[in-house]
Amino acid sequence: LAQDSPGGSSSGEGRCAEEEEGGEISPSRGSLRGGAGGGAGMAGRGSVADVLQAGMSKPGVCGAIALDKQGFTLGSSGDLLPAQTAHLVGLAEASQALEKSAGSPAVVTVETSMRTLSVSARDDYVVAIARKPTER
Repeated sequence: LAQDSPGGSSSGEGRCAEEEEGGEISPSRGSLRGGAGGGAGMAGRGSVADVLQAGMSKPGVCGAIALDKQGFTLGSSGDLLPAQTAHLVGLAEASQALEKSAGSPAVVTVETSMRTLSVSARDDYVVAIARKPTER
């Protein structure tokens, strides 16, 4: 996360969910249990595409990504995602180590001058959402 360069899966600079008509979601593999990025609405079982679509439907969300525990991308949608997303797995695992006794997964929010990322790990998956830095 130290190298905060623009990234994302589409070419539209800074476009968010409320600004575009249904974003493209890359192919999904398997299903996710749980969600991320402070979205209780993303909890439960669903395909990667379902979880990403739920995240992208929230106001102010510009991008969403799902990763496995090795840092491989399972699916992504939108903009403002970091160029090297595998680092998000380490961030999520480190946050879980801090709150081992917590009943629910920790959500870590990192704000930079380019984006605000909310990252959470649940089971074998990490999900992150990206917002413009001034929106929460």
